[in-house]
Amino acid sequence: MVRYRNVVMDPENPIGRLRIIASTAAAADFLGRRARQILGPDVDLDVRHVEP
Repeated sequence: MVRYRNVVMDPENPIGRLRIIASTAAAADFLGRRARQILGPDVDLDVRHVEP
């Protein structure tokens, strides 16, 4: 996660958002909370539940 944060926050990199896809709503909730704890409030984070 820290590597992803560094990539997203690097002004030289065109990537501006981290998207996490989860197969269940519970996983999406957990991963969203955990990623936010690690990444902090400044990273644009998009966590989605997608039916398999």
